[in-house]
This record gives sequence, structure tokens and C-alpha cells, in this order.
Amino acid sequence: MSTIASAVLLGVGVLLAGNLLWAPVLAPLNLRFLPSVPWAIVPMAIYLGVYWAFISGAIGASDSAATRRESLRARPLPPSVWAAAIITGLIGFGAVLALTAVMARLIVMPVSQIVTPPTMPAVTAIALLTMASVVAGVTEEAAFRGYMQSPIERQHGIAVAILVNGTMFGLLHFPTHPGAVAVAPARRRHVGRAVHQPPWPLRPLPGASPRAPAPTTHRRTRSARAWSRR
Repeated sequence: MSTIASAVLLGVGVLLAGNLLWAPVLAPLNLRFLPSVPWAIVPMAIYLGVYWAFISGAIGASDSAATRRESLRARPLPPSVWAAAIITGLIGFGAVLALTAVMARLIVMPVSQIVTPPTMPAVTAIALLTMASVVAGVTEEAAFRGYMQSPIERQHGIAVAILVNGTMFGLLHFPTHPGAVAVAPARRRHVGRAVHQPPWPLRPLPGASPRAPAPTTHRRTRSARAWSRR
């Protein structure tokens, strides 16, 4: 347990060290002062370069450089691995889009929008969003898949490492999306009702009497009725 606790604390520290300059400082300042120019990406790019050099062992104390390099695990990958990863990612992205489309037909999905100052040009907004994506990608991969997962994986195996890593990833993202997490059980109940009680009209079977309750093409089982009452 000491290995897991120290790895989690180390990973959280690496994550905060990479994010605290952008989200709470540079990005809000750029929105307030001279929002027509994406000036915040310049100091953040410099800081991110120094940050990466340190956590990868390129700069800093020489006695800990090897440990930092091993913890980050940023090794070159062969082209075959790159191709497989990109193809797998595209398939997963397509699956998420398909699932979102199905969910949108069953329940009311939460509205998510990005609000920018009215004087901010689209080019500036895209530049700031791109930098935010780079910061999130670099710091989260370094923190979760690198510094947090590496020691747990060496000590307890890949299964425990992924379980701890995924749990902490979700918990640390809760403050960013509290509403989505809080209403998730209710959404699951609504999906169950939508599946067992479709919002579209049910077609009566041919020959059904208009005076009596008409049998329909949608038949509910005992388990379905129990689920819809939850």
C-alpha cells in the first residue's frame, strides 16, 4: 500500500506542476487582458518545455535523472505501434460518437459549450484551445501513465496499476465535471425507462379491438417492469 500511496501522490504532484500555470493563471489572464491575441501560449510553451525536460531527466539533479527518466517512460515507438495506436484510437472515437448519438435519442444529454469573450477572434480561441489540449495531454500522460502507473506496475502488476490509475483519473476529473458524475445513476435509470418504454407511439397489432387495450409490438417482461420502476 505504501507504494500505491506514494505513486498516487507523486503522480498528482506531477499533474499539478504541469497544469497550475495554465488553467488558474495564464488562460484566465489572456481572457481578461488583450483577449484578441493568444499571448499566453508563448510563456506556457516555454514552461511546458522546461517541465518536460525536468520530468524526463534531461535537466535537474543528475543523481535523480535516471529515476525520472524511468518513471516517465517516454520511449520512442516503432511505426507499427504508432499505426496500431492511431487506428485503435480512431475506432474508439467512432464508437464514442455512435454511443453519444444513441444516448441523445433516448435521454436529454447535458449541454456543453465553450464561452469566449465577444471580442476574441476565432483564431485566438482555437490557438488557446489547442494549447489547453497540449497541456492536458502532456501533463496527464506524464502523471497518470508515467509517474503514477510505473511504480505500481513494477510492484503489483499491470492489473492493479490500471485499476488504481483509472480510479484516480476519474476522481481527479470530478471537480471539472461534477454534474455529469452526480447525475450518472439517474441517467442510467432514464435509459432503462427509454429502452422499456419507448417515447415513440407503439403500433397495435393487426386485428386488435379499438375498445380493448390493444396488444402491441412492445412486450415488457417482469424484469423490464422491475427495472423501469427503479
